[in-house]
Amino acid sequence: METAPEPSTAQISPKTEPSREKELRDPFWPVGFKVKEKEKDKDNDVMQGVLTNWPVLKMKGITKASDGSYIAMLEKIGMVEAGNIIRIKRDNVIYSWKINTITGKGIAYEKLEAKPVKE
Repeated sequence: METAPEPSTAQISPKTEPSREKELRDPFWPVGFKVKEKEKDKDNDVMQGVLTNWPVLKMKGITKASDGSYIAMLEKIGMVEAGNIIRIKRDNVIYSWKINTITGKGIAYEKLEAKPVKE
């Protein structure tokens, strides 16, 4: 008795679609033109480091003004009052804080932003 040939067990690969990973091209670009990749990743890494390494505001002292409010003396900044906005430039980044309150025991402030200096 002859047996029928067994069906092939070879796997058939599905049609592969063209990769979307290729960069799309503007039809008005000259032939052979390639867009230079911006240093976005590098900038993001730098800004992540900036956001985690804020400078420390060092208080040298507090004094009471004649109207009963307090004034703080900050190292390398000078005299500040509640409501002032402070900016420090370090390593081509401008850091800014807002002084919320000043009491006889210390100051309360909030970090506003850190942005790179535009060249």
